[in-house]
Amino acid sequence: MNKYFSGAIAALFISLLINNVNAQIMPPLLTEQELYKADFYTSLEEALKAPNKVYILDLYNKGLTELPKEILKLNSLQWLIIGKNDFTKFPEEIFELTNLQILDISNSNITELPKEVRHLKHLKQLALGFNRIQILPKELCELSELKKLTLKNNLIGSLPVNIAGLKSLEILDIALNPISKLPKDIGELPQLSRLDAHWLSPNDRELFMTYGKMQSLQTLPESLLKLSNLKVLDISGSDVSRFPKDIWGLNLEKLNISRTNLSEQEIDRIKKELPKTDILAVQKSIRY
Repeated sequence: MNKYFSGAIAALFISLLINNVNAQIMPPLLTEQELYKADFYTSLEEALKAPNKVYILDLYNKGLTELPKEILKLNSLQWLIIGKNDFTKFPEEIFELTNLQILDISNSNITELPKEVRHLKHLKQLALGFNRIQILPKELCELSELKKLTLKNNLIGSLPVNIAGLKSLEILDIALNPISKLPKDIGELPQLSRLDAHWLSPNDRELFMTYGKMQSLQTLPESLLKLSNLKVLDISGSDVSRFPKDIWGLNLEKLNISRTNLSEQEIDRIKKELPKTDILAVQKSIRY
């Protein structure tokens, strides 16, 4: 046996040994049903008493300005709720919690989503609503297991062009964001069942001056027709004035087109092409 062959066998043995050790160290991912049945911990102090048994940690509205580094001791953590805190930036410690399946960091003064979000490969649900985020990194779309993405009430002007990478996405909430158009690749989300892109009514825009200066959704791409699993679509309050042609192919169950710029003629066409869809089409509010 030559030295090269012996070295190769030794390297293979070491690799297998390391993988086996890692497999023993890394806690298993719970199924969705198992995770929902796990105990909720609402105190980090209590959680640290049994760090290997903590799957869910709820630190909602705790007045946190940064995430305690001790949280990294919770190597089984898979559901983290840290919404309504006082962060000034996205806590970097989160990216080391690679077993996370659900993350809620809504209403926490976040202004940026770092590209390191790509490390959260097992993320199924991500709640970022009611923050001040303006730009979404393209790396977000590497989360191929993500099923629910909540971005409601931010300052996001556009969705990543590579959004098709979110191939497992079922629910997308982009309501109350100044997104004027959807990327063409949104039609490449085969599992998408709910899309919420609603905006404020004209009267409400005057009450909330910040929104009054922003632009709502203006158009819908033709690729929307490829979303065969789409069941719920809400574009109420937006400035959309036309629907794609041949929408009869959609399997929508609920459609909200209230207070949009759709003409009565266009609304009639939509109703005729979608006779089985529950359509809400209240006219625009009257300004006083």
